[in-house]
Amino acid sequence: MISNSGAFTAFFDANVLYSPLVTDLIMELAVANIYRPKWSKQVHEEWIAAVLRTRPNVDPQALQRRCAMMDSTFPDAMVANVAKMMWPDLPDPGDAHVIAAAVCAR
Repeated sequence: MISNSGAFTAFFDANVLYSPLVTDLIMELAVANIYRPKWSKQVHEEWIAAVLRTRPNVDPQALQRRCAMMDSTFPDAMVANVAKMMWPDLPDPGDAHVIAAAVCAR
């Protein structure tokens, strides 16, 4: 039997949460206590912006509802107060917040 706390913690970046099908799958696995999901406000903002940029026909309110449902289903998933950290050799310097949030999420 898997404990309610999950076996490990997984921090998700925007590219994972972009697809509703993938998001549904990883949320179902989290509901089954396979792991503890984590994300940040900035990650939410990034996947929503990416969906709206690439699929302008999607209702922004539907994306906000999806985001709210994720947050309410997993109230401890949001990583807040992410410390600014410097990661000089990243291929995409914009991903420094992802590493910092993952470190904060442990």
